[in-house]
Amino acid sequence: MKKNNIFEQVLNVSIPVISEMTLYTFMSVFDLMMIGNYGGNKALSAVGLSNSVIYTSCNIFVSVGFSVSVTSLVARSVGSRDYNKAEQYATCGFFLSDLVALIICLIMFKFARTILYTAGARKEILQVGIKFIKITCIAVFFKMNTEIINSVLRGYGNTKTPFIISIVISSLKIALDFMLIFGYGFKEYGIIGAAIASVLSQSIGFLGAFSYIILKSKIRFRIKHMILFNINRAKEILALFVPAAIEEGLYSVSKLVTGFMIMTGGSIAFASDEIANTVESIALVPSMAFGVATTAIVGMRFGERNYKKARNSVKACNLCALAISLIFSIIFIFMPNVLVSLFVNKGEKQVVFISGLCLAIAAIEQPFIAISTIYEAGLDGMGDTKSPCFVTLISSWFIRVPLIYYFICKLKYPVTYVWWITAFQWIIDCILIYLVFKNRFRKLSS
Repeated sequence: MKKNNIFEQVLNVSIPVISEMTLYTFMSVFDLMMIGNYGGNKALSAVGLSNSVIYTSCNIFVSVGFSVSVTSLVARSVGSRDYNKAEQYATCGFFLSDLVALIICLIMFKFARTILYTAGARKEILQVGIKFIKITCIAVFFKMNTEIINSVLRGYGNTKTPFIISIVISSLKIALDFMLIFGYGFKEYGIIGAAIASVLSQSIGFLGAFSYIILKSKIRFRIKHMILFNINRAKEILALFVPAAIEEGLYSVSKLVTGFMIMTGGSIAFASDEIANTVESIALVPSMAFGVATTAIVGMRFGERNYKKARNSVKACNLCALAISLIFSIIFIFMPNVLVSLFVNKGEKQVVFISGLCLAIAAIEQPFIAISTIYEAGLDGMGDTKSPCFVTLISSWFIRVPLIYYFICKLKYPVTYVWWITAFQWIIDCILIYLVFKNRFRKLSS
């Protein structure tokens, strides 16, 4: 395959994913802006802590765990032209993920108080957080089901439909936020209004996604595969799911734990970190999108047993993601305060100052995150979800957590040290994942 054709394929698959993730990211950004302007740093802390808890579980089990395994297996089946097997993976994966999503949401609803109290929430932050989680977990149930449908669609290269679904969800969410948080045309619900808006937008998005995969998708959910449940397909899904979920769990839980540590420094420190993370999430969108494309393309190339095309596709995705990440690094260095000031009112000068420092430090880690994301996605596409798990174990739990505990909890250093440590973590993660990927392809070539 010619080099320009590789880039063309990468961009055809990646651009709708970038657009989709950009919409979701800006949806979260605008959501946080409205909440911050409505209730200040305490509102940001309550929502930020609640979202950290509930979305960590969502990411571990479905957004990454099942989604990665289903995309990889569907892609390899499509690459080998076995569409019946692809539909078996799709149907089985949806059934398993739906069951897990239901269990997660029930646990979150029942133990909301205990979870938030353990996380360090107290008084007003605790009371608001409990109400917010109990409503938001309903939205997250629909969100997780939509994501597993999207993983099936991406598995055969359809990234445009998930993008269209994201337009519907994001548009509804932002419009409903304005109406329900501030009371434009409706009763003013404040922070709870943001949670209600999530439920309405995510449920409508799910109905659209489910209708499409039942009626129009190239790979569909089939009732016969649900009735004649294929245990072997379930085992194959779980074989990839377990290490992928553990890997995401190691990373997400480490972030959650460090969030709890930061919370000990007060609402200003936590809100500052939350704002910097939200702004940085915009920069991570292209890398994540090219990562999704990498998993799908590599999976299809492995189904064809064309390892050279798979490797070249990874290189093309990496080059694109790296170039964009460097642009964001420059932006973070030269205008951090301008970006973070959008999230709070004029009276929160300390929050703006600290968030700006965190974001400037984040400029260091952007290229390393991009490289690590793409090569990890390449490993996922070829069915190796175990190696990234071990790399994340080292970078998150042997580097990030101990160092943050020492500097933040023991020495009581400012929250900016969290970002210096995180940058160091990503440098190590990047080096290790690249060496694993290079070694894996060396074995395939020999």
